[in-house]
Amino acid sequence: QEHGVEAIGKEIARMCHNVPLVVHTIGGLLAEKRTLKEWCSFRDVDFANLSVYGSNIIETLKLSYNTLYPRLKLCFAYCSLFLKEWSVFKDDLIRIFIALGYVKKYKNQSLMDAGEECLLSFVKRGLFNNLSLSSRERTLWMHDLIHDLAVSVAGCKLKMVESKEDELDDRVRHVSLSSKVDICLESLSKMRHLRSLLVMGPRRRSTCPPTSR
Repeated sequence: QEHGVEAIGKEIARMCHNVPLVVHTIGGLLAEKRTLKEWCSFRDVDFANLSVYGSNIIETLKLSYNTLYPRLKLCFAYCSLFLKEWSVFKDDLIRIFIALGYVKKYKNQSLMDAGEECLLSFVKRGLFNNLSLSSRERTLWMHDLIHDLAVSVAGCKLKMVESKEDELDDRVRHVSLSSKVDICLESLSKMRHLRSLLVMGPRRRSTCPPTSR
């Protein structure tokens, strides 16, 4: 690292108001920046664009989201369809992204390996946490504030149905609903542009303690 980067890093950490989740996420983003100029630019431009340094946690976390490639942004927003504190098997999530066309492979790379790289990008940035490191059944979970971020960027095309009163309109492309929600399948069949439907079973909570806010 260039001389002076460490001092800038400590200054940025103070701007995060010592919120561990924010420090972790911003740290993952800064790990991709190599020069003192890049670190100074992040401090003086990216953080300066926030109304109050570090006080709005979601807006601060969004700095990491904003630098994602478009396909990764689609993957991240899709995770808004999962329940808070829901853990998901890594390979299952990759297969969903592949089916939706969100994963692009390079040269001789397999789609599963390309999907693994997508999730690794999220883990490095603190947008996902590893729950199990088992090579076969590795599971991931998302902090509740990161989930709030996913919901905030999801837009009108993704909808989590939490009760039968929730309305679905023709703009919705992806829907998730609890198996306990009594929703008429006829209403779903009328959605001409529906691309995916997730039916969530009993809540599978992560066993990791939530990251301190």
